[in-house]
Amino acid sequence: MREPRNPWLNRGVSTDETGYGELISRNIVAARYRAGKLKQSSVAARMQALGHKWHPQTVGEVENARRRVTVDEILCLALTLETSVAALMEPTSDDRTIALPSGRRILGASVQASVRHVNDGRIKWDGDVPRFGEPDFRGEN
Repeated sequence: MREPRNPWLNRGVSTDETGYGELISRNIVAARYRAGKLKQSSVAARMQALGHKWHPQTVGEVENARRRVTVDEILCLALTLETSVAALMEPTSDDRTIALPSGRRILGASVQASVRHVNDGRIKWDGDVPRFGEPDFRGEN
């Protein structure tokens, strides 16, 4: 018998085109689940212990992508959830493309490479104008 899908891990986020903020929110939810289904109040208390003025409502807003997290908060969330910064920032293999705020898309694999300290060269710059690399075999940028 097939194991039921975990609703904490895919909360309605499309893997065809995900915004990076949504991806991070989804990863935070997954990390909280892996950390023993910590309650939002526990995450908030841990974040407060690390110097952030978080409340359970803050956790909910972050997890539902209604509030973006700062770089400092990403680090402290990784510590709070006993995971790595990369685990919170890295797309999964199911994230085919990531939507940029400009509306352009880049491959999830390119974002994954960047999180792993590799520039795959998919975006080059002509002064201040981005030049996106050749589409992959599926015709995606």
